[in-house]
Amino acid sequence: MNYDVLLVTRNRVSALQLSLPLMLGQSRLPRQFIVVDSSDNHPEVARTISGIFSQSNANVPLKFLQSSPGTSLQRNIGLDHATSEVLLYPDDDSLWYPAYAESIMSIYEKDTDQLVGAVAGRQVNSPPAVLSQPTLPYTIELRDRVSRRLQPLSGLAPFNFLKDPIFLEGRQKSAGKRTPNWLAREDAEVSGPMTGCSISFRAQALSGFRFDEFLGRYSLFEDRDASLWVMNERLIVTARRAQMFHYRSPEKRTNGFEWGMMHILNRAYVVCKWSAPGSEARRNIRPYSFYKCFRYLLQGHSRYGRQRLRGALAATRRLSPVINAAPDELAKCFVAAREQCLALASTA
Repeated sequence: MNYDVLLVTRNRVSALQLSLPLMLGQSRLPRQFIVVDSSDNHPEVARTISGIFSQSNANVPLKFLQSSPGTSLQRNIGLDHATSEVLLYPDDDSLWYPAYAESIMSIYEKDTDQLVGAVAGRQVNSPPAVLSQPTLPYTIELRDRVSRRLQPLSGLAPFNFLKDPIFLEGRQKSAGKRTPNWLAREDAEVSGPMTGCSISFRAQALSGFRFDEFLGRYSLFEDRDASLWVMNERLIVTARRAQMFHYRSPEKRTNGFEWGMMHILNRAYVVCKWSAPGSEARRNIRPYSFYKCFRYLLQGHSRYGRQRLRGALAATRRLSPVINAAPDELAKCFVAAREQCLALASTA
């Protein structure tokens, strides 16, 4: 089997200078490497990437494409140019260990019954040994470092009193599906919706799917949306041997208000796309949103934190039309709720 790398990027030259050499230094190389760039300084990014590929010993064809900003839009452009059986969608700040791709591909190749539609890598807390901490070009923001350290606790009591409705729907979709008996031998396990920095798909499992451009320019949860599509028919598996470090770039991905708003509205929209009315996932949208608002309240000591809380509260007050929308009206109701929230932000 072959795989393509489909990488979307925007204004991340410093991250690309670290991530691309690691991707080109894999023990198993892709058939082609597709980069979809929406940077403000496109020529600079083009020169940087061209230089990295020319200095690499890997003979990997590069397809470099320019795009308007938008994570879902850029992912779709890459998807239109993909030709391999497996598609790896790393973030531009995903740092792969040397056997990352080989470990991902071994799961797909072992899966002769094609029960697995997507394979996620495993995030670890330190970068590959070829990188030394003092030479890294930027420091990950404190809130991202803390979030990474606390993530393993999120599924343990007493932290599991409220479940993310996206994962509740994922659990429902996984229930009853046949699980390959060889997963444990491959150090792999059935898992839930994937995080964007370590996603990959069997191309056939994405047939007919488009990354949802209604999710907005940043497209928060487009990775979960794609995961739930795949989970309608197949399993998602985490390959524990496929190790990667998410060297999250420190610049603000968006303002605090929009970030808080997206965490509420985008989540509700994705859940409602794939869940039935009255399902456990839908019933948990509103309680989980209140829980997120409470967490943001506890972190409201900074201006950014207060903006985030305000955005989350504005979105929570506008959940009902989204949760109650008919399937053919859902996208329209979601966009209307988002525009109402953004109008509120602009008048502040």
